[in-house]
Amino acid sequence: MNRIFLVALAVFFVACQSKEASDTTATAEEVRTSELPASDSRTPLVAPLQKAHGMEVIRSISAVVGDLQLVQNGEPILTSKMYVSGDGSRVRMEHSDGAVLVYDGTECWASTAEAATTNNRFHLLTWSYFLMAPFKITDPGTHLEDTGVRPNLSGQESPTFRLTFDNGIGDTPEDWYVIYQNPETQLMDAMSYIVTFSGPAEEAEPHAIHYQDYVEVAGVKLSTFWSLYNWSEDEGFQDALNFDITFKNPTVVEDVAGLFNKPGAGVRLPLPSDS
Repeated sequence: MNRIFLVALAVFFVACQSKEASDTTATAEEVRTSELPASDSRTPLVAPLQKAHGMEVIRSISAVVGDLQLVQNGEPILTSKMYVSGDGSRVRMEHSDGAVLVYDGTECWASTAEAATTNNRFHLLTWSYFLMAPFKITDPGTHLEDTGVRPNLSGQESPTFRLTFDNGIGDTPEDWYVIYQNPETQLMDAMSYIVTFSGPAEEAEPHAIHYQDYVEVAGVKLSTFWSLYNWSEDEGFQDALNFDITFKNPTVVEDVAGLFNKPGAGVRLPLPSDS
């Protein structure tokens, strides 16, 4: 996974132009200390969050599909149909320009040589990770740390957790995230991050994604609107970036035969280090 964003997105832009409580509402501390299922004992910090999202259901789903769109300053800059396997290990994107991208669990492929770009590798791996983040945060090679409660965008004190990765995990293992859990719904409310996709960690600037407009699909909660913000360790959420992502009309895909196979000419998408 090439976790995540602004430096690589800036490269993409150049190349293209060129997330009053009632008496029954759980507090942040109640969310943190709620009873955990035994099956989640390896990662008790985020077990309530994953349970709220439908962790026990998602692995039985073959794949989900939805209409992905990236919008900057009110203008669409990418429109694609995105398929993601239930375990998040495979991805397919069908761009509006006809390009097809596939991550088959091992390699990233493009249907044509023209579509075999580092930017498309970024798109293929990043937006699927954003979508499936609630389920991916306990993948092998991940580490979670309790970072206490912090105010979310609404000013609510929310449980937060820092996510880091083992060396050798994904394209950019130096990346990290701070996960915000909504104290009322227990769903993932936001996630701050750095991206080192196209530069060293010390030069990466932190940003945050706010998850909104959750819908339930076959027992799984997915966010269909994501907005981006500047963020800092000391001040938290700052000004909004004029950049939004939508994942509309999510549904379950039953038949995935051949869906995540190498498409078209099957040209490998280059790693960041190849650029």
